[in-house]
Amino acid sequence: MSTSELAQCIPRKSLSGNISWQTALTSTNTYNTSLNILFRKFIGNNKIRKSHILAQIYIETGMLRTISEDGNGNNKPYDAFFGRGYLQLTWLKNYKDYGTYKKIPNITNQNYNDHRINQTSHHLTANGGTSVIWWPKYDPSIISTDQNHAGEASGFY
Repeated sequence: MSTSELAQCIPRKSLSGNISWQTALTSTNTYNTSLNILFRKFIGNNKIRKSHILAQIYIETGMLRTISEDGNGNNKPYDAFFGRGYLQLTWLKNYKDYGTYKKIPNITNQNYNDHRINQTSHHLTANGGTSVIWWPKYDPSIISTDQNHAGEASGFY
């Protein structure tokens, strides 16, 4: 889909508020390439599936306003493993499964972008799941800082 076609799919009035044509066009221009890769790889030419995933993407990203959960998981049981990507990947287990799928290498230093993750911090794997140490696995922030990972994680999920 072209940038203009994607922008046409964003409602101008919704529960998320009013969105101008220019805002829609700017947002879709930013994410157009990675969204099209997501469509080609995981959705194909099925127009019904494409409309469903676009609707979900628009809900989870606030009409492509952000690809990272508002609040960054603060005061949530999944804490540092908050929603990232177009279909926001959440919980440590889902990040672990995605990292295995993509064969993302472990970090080579001791620093994550999120101060809540370190060598000894414990995190729940899922709602009601066990608590585990994430280190030395990859930095989960890659899902929101790399648009290719944002799309891949969403398709994988």
